[in-house]
Amino acid sequence: MSDMGGGTGFTLRVTPDGLEAWVDLAKDAPPRWDPGAVRAALAEAGVRHGLLDNVLRTGPSGAAPGDSVLVAAGEPSLEGASGFVECLMAPGTADRRMDGSADARAGRVLRVRKGQRVLRHVGLRPGLDGLDVRGRPLPAAPRKDCPFPVGPGLALDPDYGAFQVAETDGVLVERGGGYEVKAELLISGDVGPVTGHVDFPGRVVVKGSVLTGYRVTAGGGLEVGGTIEGAEVQVTGNLLVREGILGTATATGSVSARHAENARVEAEGDVVIEKAVLNSAISAGGAVRGQGGLGSGTGFAGNAIEAGEAGSHGGARLWLRAGWPLPVSHALQEILAERGRLERELAALAPLPEASAPAEAVRAALGALARKEQALLDAPADGEARIAVARLLQPDVRVSIGPETNV
Repeated sequence: MSDMGGGTGFTLRVTPDGLEAWVDLAKDAPPRWDPGAVRAALAEAGVRHGLLDNVLRTGPSGAAPGDSVLVAAGEPSLEGASGFVECLMAPGTADRRMDGSADARAGRVLRVRKGQRVLRHVGLRPGLDGLDVRGRPLPAAPRKDCPFPVGPGLALDPDYGAFQVAETDGVLVERGGGYEVKAELLISGDVGPVTGHVDFPGRVVVKGSVLTGYRVTAGGGLEVGGTIEGAEVQVTGNLLVREGILGTATATGSVSARHAENARVEAEGDVVIEKAVLNSAISAGGAVRGQGGLGSGTGFAGNAIEAGEAGSHGGARLWLRAGWPLPVSHALQEILAERGRLERELAALAPLPEASAPAEAVRAALGALARKEQALLDAPADGEARIAVARLLQPDVRVSIGPETNV
């Protein structure tokens, strides 16, 4: 601050950052503007940059005692920005139902496809130095660029090196300050509220169980350490379940599980159940092997059925059928499921008159299903197919190889 004194009636003030110079008019005297005195004070204070000549020449308009008048303004530095790596992937958004509402079970995995841009390098943007009112430079804060390492499963975009693309289908993982694409998804617990539904193009390993109401779609095989509860899994490749299957499971390869109950299992390869199969629909393009026993339900195989025991002591129904390709078995399983639904519907209509329209409609539908079923049963079978039961075949088990049936 510079006080010119000598009756000039003002004080020159330079702000601490050096970016502005002000003339503070005296509070106890009428304002009197002397351009020469003001310029002399500026020179004495070393203020030489950013002078506001119009203000210096004519003075402030309508100034009052005690007012402050800006007479010089410097140029502040313009801050730059350090470089950084931007992840272009957003967490999985919620599935949308038909009514537009969100499904809170939607997956939260950062899935990527081969060739997809997943990372972007945003380079250093340097700042611009400024000048204060004394003409001294105001350096911009220094900024740094950042490395752009290429992690496993990633590659620089051949068209624009500021991007990295996925080399394979997989999941994007951040690890140790960098990123990588893994072709295998590891879920350390259950598939449930924490994970949401899982839809992954590669192999999936679930250490826990797949909880009721959730869905897993795996494009490179699936291993479940616990149980598939009332859930649905669809697998390209093989499915291995360390415990049991209580829901629906389909695989383009083989399926192996410890037990199956109230399940629907379909595989283009073999289905191998270590312990018991109870009230389940099992279909295989290859073989069905119930090493412990096939208790109740259906077991349809393309070439062979092998079981330690077949049937149950309680008389629950079991139908073993070998020699037909998987599409025929699949169609037959659909017919049986629909027939069961219609039979339950007809039972619910029992209190109505025998010839009621709803009951007649259900009977007609059952008749149509019976004709479709017979057409499938008449389809040519593989003459090399076989059914082998090692220890005990209960008398009420239905066994089919080709068009002939032994009841």
